[in-house]
Amino acid sequence: MNVEIKRYIRTSSSESYLFFNSEGRLGTLDLHYLKSIHGTLILEQELTELEVEELLKKIEDDIVESIYPREDFIFSVYQGKEVGFYSDKPSEDSRKYESARVMDLEGISKQLATVLGKQHNIRGKLTEHAGIEFFESLGYQCCLSRKIDKNLDHQKVDLVAEKNGETTFIQVKAGSIGDKAIETMVKAMSLYAYSTPKNIAFLANEYSKNSEELRVNLESKYQMKIRFYHVYQVLKSFPEYKNSF
Repeated sequence: MNVEIKRYIRTSSSESYLFFNSEGRLGTLDLHYLKSIHGTLILEQELTELEVEELLKKIEDDIVESIYPREDFIFSVYQGKEVGFYSDKPSEDSRKYESARVMDLEGISKQLATVLGKQHNIRGKLTEHAGIEFFESLGYQCCLSRKIDKNLDHQKVDLVAEKNGETTFIQVKAGSIGDKAIETMVKAMSLYAYSTPKNIAFLANEYSKNSEELRVNLESKYQMKIRFYHVYQVLKSFPEYKNSF
């Protein structure tokens, strides 16, 4: 789904965005920052379940992931149409109010419940605490990447771990990770200047069937060690994180 995002309001603690597709305005998103990010997404077109899921992922990847520091992303989604516009200029006598129709919302309520349920359980990455504990259990000293360099976040690096005089840059994800995303990060980190030898690691629920061949090829091409870890390895050592992703 091809969606254009335009930001039209920004303050020190909030942002507002407009979304457009080929049919016109798709919806609006309002974000408010406390320790967590609270968002309200209003959809103005009826979308399929897949389209809603794609839009939510785009919001998380393109907007929310760039906002730090934060503890969580909490949002509500509504589907409907504009039923009125308020301004102080008209007199109270001239105002007209129209009740929202329940039928405007019924058609998509189950669909949104399904998609938001997925987004709650599959966040796109493992909780940072789970990733840190897992790598520390392997003998690494591990921390959030932004504590080392805020620019690492733009390269999709979530954690940085050190062991035996080498540094491993790690991307963690609760869902699947594609070959393109893997190669993009490896290429970016090959150009990243650092004081110790660099390694790359990925921690995800699923990799492509060609991932092992890709790993070997990338190791040869970029002369860095690359390792793939799986969610089940985390859960085996730390079952308390079963509901964290």
